[in-house]
Amino acid sequence: MKVQLKVKHLVACFSGVIVLLLLFILFFQPKLESWSINRQIANGNIDGAKEQIVASIEDNSRNRTNLIIDYMIEPVHTDGYDVFIGPGGSSHSLDVNTNRIFNIEETVPYIEEYLEEAPANDYTLRAVEIVTLFYKENGEYEKVSSVIEEVVSQFSDDDYIYHHLNILAIEEALDVKELIIAQEKIDEYEHEVTDHFQDQKMQLAYLQAKLYVNQGQKEKAVLHLEDAIDQFSDWHDSLLDEFNDDEGYTNRWLGSPYYNNLIDLQEELLNVNGDGDFHNLEGKVMKSNGEPLSNVVVVLRDAADDFYSSSLENERHYTVTNADGSFQFNHVAPGSYQAYIGLSFEQVDGWVWPVDMYETIEVGGIGAEPYNIVLTPLIDTHTPTKYEVIEENEITFSWENYDGAHSYSLFVGIQVDGSALSSPFKESIKESSITVSVDDLYNQRVGVMFGEGEWDNVQGESLLAFTNTEGTFFWSVSAFNEAGELIGQSNGYRLQEETMGDIPFFHLNERKMTEADNLLLEGKIEKAYATYKKDVKNNSDDVHSLRMLNRIKAVSDEEHEEALAYLLALGNVNPIPDIVVDIMQHYSNKGSWVEVRKWYEKMVGDESNRSISADAMYGKALIMDEEYEEARQLFRDTVEKDTLNSYVGYLIALELYHDNSFENVVRIADSNPQRGHEAPEWANILKEMKEDGINNEQLKEAIYLFFTNDKDRLHKLIDEKESLKPFIDSLKSF
Repeated sequence: MKVQLKVKHLVACFSGVIVLLLLFILFFQPKLESWSINRQIANGNIDGAKEQIVASIEDNSRNRTNLIIDYMIEPVHTDGYDVFIGPGGSSHSLDVNTNRIFNIEETVPYIEEYLEEAPANDYTLRAVEIVTLFYKENGEYEKVSSVIEEVVSQFSDDDYIYHHLNILAIEEALDVKELIIAQEKIDEYEHEVTDHFQDQKMQLAYLQAKLYVNQGQKEKAVLHLEDAIDQFSDWHDSLLDEFNDDEGYTNRWLGSPYYNNLIDLQEELLNVNGDGDFHNLEGKVMKSNGEPLSNVVVVLRDAADDFYSSSLENERHYTVTNADGSFQFNHVAPGSYQAYIGLSFEQVDGWVWPVDMYETIEVGGIGAEPYNIVLTPLIDTHTPTKYEVIEENEITFSWENYDGAHSYSLFVGIQVDGSALSSPFKESIKESSITVSVDDLYNQRVGVMFGEGEWDNVQGESLLAFTNTEGTFFWSVSAFNEAGELIGQSNGYRLQEETMGDIPFFHLNERKMTEADNLLLEGKIEKAYATYKKDVKNNSDDVHSLRMLNRIKAVSDEEHEEALAYLLALGNVNPIPDIVVDIMQHYSNKGSWVEVRKWYEKMVGDESNRSISADAMYGKALIMDEEYEEARQLFRDTVEKDTLNSYVGYLIALELYHDNSFENVVRIADSNPQRGHEAPEWANILKEMKEDGINNEQLKEAIYLFFTNDKDRLHKLIDEKESLKPFIDSLKSF
């Protein structure tokens, strides 16, 4: 049988095949290519995935542009880091892109091709930032400038990216001290930026002031900032009014960060004496094995600023480490600062920067010593791990014997609703293991206590803490050298199998849950409270029920008699430091110093149970009984032990009262600065009193009147000598 096909049928069939082929090439082939690459990444064949991506790009695959975006541009964070670490805390990107398989050096040639060939779009800015970051790290400013100039020409002056790139060009010139080029770019851009771009106009004013500072023209910078602040003040007031009308805006008190930068820089310059009173600060970021860390973001922040943020958009002191890990800040005003660093996941995997939350860098005098930031290996934890169930009445925590460690501190925590709550548990541990009673864990408070009016916010898991047999618990350890400096810790980022180690999670099933416990977990707070009361009525030595009554209804400033009665009962049957300190605090607030001394004596003889706050309250009780010499010795010991120097003010007052020379007391204040937000600057307070002509006898009289609570005579003395007021007010804050 013969089958006859007409030419038009053949043409139709052939056309259909062509269409299907085109559809495959245009639609299915790129998707299959991406599927193949992602499958290799998921299976751990990173090298194979990289080879396929590079081959497809170089073979001019139709998927070429998307491959560059998906695997070379999009995975890189525009801030240049994944993890942000510093004294105020740490944070990391929640969006961990598994497609980041190339380092920046590998991607730059392809991203540059993308910038040359692809149409300008939202990825253009990120691509520019990646390329300039690479060339900046390698000290190639000419290439940085060239890349920005080529790309900025692709945008019109009504596009945000156009203005962002112009500001970036000025910043890069200032960073490498190309001051003439920076001024030329400022002059050129000043004629282009319109009132529609107020943020950029404020940034421009800020950069011009920084340029004047770099030229040693501080007075000119101050005048320029004064004009700029006056120019933008009405606009900023209107912005704040808009924020106040917007209930959804939570940071209304901050206003415009660009406007605030102008004010902050002006204040910084006004506090500097002369044009030469600026300093440079340099250092290195490295691992303890000597490996330098390049391309690390380093930020210098005012130590008094307690607003923690991982955003770098408006930092005044910001830089990136060079290939040898070195960094430098220029024209830093005298003062106290804290450093923060931004690292990639690869750099921090298995390592940590063990930094104390109150670590500061003092810039002033003849300058600052080099400040090196050293990452140390994470401490490996041994037991308990892997969600081990503990059913005995003791538990042993063990970890690796860490190099250079003189002592360890143990922290324990609980998981509640996807979040983690942790607190210090044991300190000054001399070995790499410790065995404790589970009762010690049961006594451990995590989270907060509540007053009766706040019961709607109570989390049963948080209050039960380690007594919850359904809970999941974790632990960590920190290591300290002989000088008491933090040198290592176990909690950090472990992202690969070889750095993962054993997960330090465990369960406690030694006790049985009570009816009241279960009611608490069900959110039936009032019923739980009533049931705990019934249990205590049946057994006055029921430590657990007394503990829970105390946690559910804390003794507050309003002083609930029932809550106080349960607190005292718990203190009598279970006089652990936390409970005794709570009782002492209650009596201290009431001025019942006999009771303060009585409860303090329950801890005397057991140095491990003594706390700094308990010692301080006892010291105040000694003062009230006019036992000044004993109080002075106690506060000397307290200040020596307390890294925060929370009670140095009382030591200063006692030393002055005992005729210690003014110069010696100033040295005590300088050597032991009180730390914390809005902490008194004792050395400055003392110097101001001295400059005002306050003599030793007047000081001793004021201190005695304060100690004896003779308010009328003290107010009269302060009225005569106003410079005494900051000193006395700061003492009152304890």
